[in-house]
Amino acid sequence: MSHNYGYFDHDNRSQDPEDIAFALSVNRKMSVFSIDGNLGVDGIDILARELTRDHVQNAQKEYFLSISHHQRPITSIGFPSYDHYNTIVPALAMNSTISLIDLYGIEIGFEGARKLAMTLKENKTISTIDLRYNNIGPRGAEQLASALVGNKTISNISLQGNNIGSFGAEKLSSALMVNKSVGYIDLEGNNINDEGTKSLAAALNVNKTISTIMLGRNNIGAEGAKVLAAVLKTNKAISSIKLWQNKIGPEGAEKLASTLAVNNTIECFDISENNIGPEGATKLASVLKVNNTVSSIDLSKNNIGVEGADKLAVALALNNTISVIDISENDIGCAGVGKIASALTVNNKISKIYLYKNRIGYIGALKLASAIKENKTLSSIGLAYNFVGDTGAGALADALATNNTISWIDLDDNIIFDDGAVKLATALQTNNTINDISLFDNNIGIDGFKAFALALTNNQTITAIKLGNEEHGFYEDSIKQSLDKNRGRLVQMLFQKTLNCQDVSTLQKGDSEEIASFMKNILHLTRSVEEIEKVIQMANKTLRHKLVTIIIHAIAPFSPLLSRLLYDKVALYLSIHDFNIYRPWLDNIHVVTMVHN
Repeated sequence: MSHNYGYFDHDNRSQDPEDIAFALSVNRKMSVFSIDGNLGVDGIDILARELTRDHVQNAQKEYFLSISHHQRPITSIGFPSYDHYNTIVPALAMNSTISLIDLYGIEIGFEGARKLAMTLKENKTISTIDLRYNNIGPRGAEQLASALVGNKTISNISLQGNNIGSFGAEKLSSALMVNKSVGYIDLEGNNINDEGTKSLAAALNVNKTISTIMLGRNNIGAEGAKVLAAVLKTNKAISSIKLWQNKIGPEGAEKLASTLAVNNTIECFDISENNIGPEGATKLASVLKVNNTVSSIDLSKNNIGVEGADKLAVALALNNTISVIDISENDIGCAGVGKIASALTVNNKISKIYLYKNRIGYIGALKLASAIKENKTLSSIGLAYNFVGDTGAGALADALATNNTISWIDLDDNIIFDDGAVKLATALQTNNTINDISLFDNNIGIDGFKAFALALTNNQTITAIKLGNEEHGFYEDSIKQSLDKNRGRLVQMLFQKTLNCQDVSTLQKGDSEEIASFMKNILHLTRSVEEIEKVIQMANKTLRHKLVTIIIHAIAPFSPLLSRLLYDKVALYLSIHDFNIYRPWLDNIHVVTMVHN
């Protein structure tokens, strides 16, 4: 069995850089090269030479790992420290295969940014750069901006946590006015403030390629929100904007709300942790009644209170596009959640709702339980840290016993004892859709564990349960055995669906979501890829092609992180020709995973 990954660990002292370099020069499979540990200065120099060494074959000069048209070239490279980076990055200027560089957290500083900028001015293949937490500062951002001006290949760049300030934002903005390749940019945690935001707004007024911009933790106030709102009214490219943990307040929220009233491209809108209060929530709610493009909105940690929840509930009763909403930590209490619950009885779109830390109590849980009985679309509900107690857990259990849409529910830290746990376990004896239930940090004893062990002897859908750190011997083992059996059953169901699927690209959305759910059950909830990798190894070429197309068309839209993980596993067994066919998609999905990290 051959693999397309290279990994060198500092704990293995027998690894000789000369041997590694020679192996790389003739390797015909590896596409991802990761250096972990201390190869020494000489070793790094040797590897750097290999990255630019010319090979002559059939009267043609080709660069590192491209010595044969049959070969799969290295396309990604990462560094654990600046020592490795300092020598190898300049060598990439002439490399013609690497498209992704991972430099997360190695502290390259201004000098490292300068060297990278020089490389990017020459390199013609790098499309994705992860530069998060590298302390490049304002001047480092200026260096990178100079490279972006003429660069035509970089489409995704992450500069989170680099303290570039308003000066760095200004320099990058100037570059983005002329750059026509960057589609994703992450500037979170850079203290760009309102002045830097004004520069970015000016760039977005001209730029037509950026679709995702991340501006969280930047000390942006109402004035910055105002200039962004103005440009977003006419910008037709941005589909995702994240402004979490700034200082936008109710005034800034009002300006952004006015944008959503006319903008028809923004789908993902994150304004969490901005203290917009009930006033800001009211302004946004009035717009969400008519907006028909926003599908995901995060309003958590905004002190909207009962009043804000009331206004949002009215909007949600009318809105038919929002499928994911986060209202966590807003002190809405049982009264506020009651309003939201009423909206859920008529809303036919929301599939995921998060209500963590809202002090809803058992009364709020009763209201939600009533809504769950009528709602037909909810698939995920987060209720951790809400003091629902045994009474609330019992009411939710009664609703879940007959519900056929919810697959995940989080009830962590809710003062639930054995009585509530037994009722929830009893619900699982008839419920056939829940696959993940979390009850961590409650007060569940042996009776609760016994009830869940009994319920799982017949339940075939649950693949993950968190009941806490308590050890209850036989019952704990029984639960584990039942979960393993259910996971194995899901693997078989998934692959049967895969085999039966004739044309994955024409799958209906509901089918895609179902397949994505199956994949998530197997991988995300089991916290292991061993089961699916075994099946992939045994699969024939046709089935592997179907798996890749399912990952691209059915899973990526709903779970980019999961799709990347799956693809990395399947790609190990693809032919070189097939790998190259799917490579552009692989490079692109890496960017989406950075958004979720």
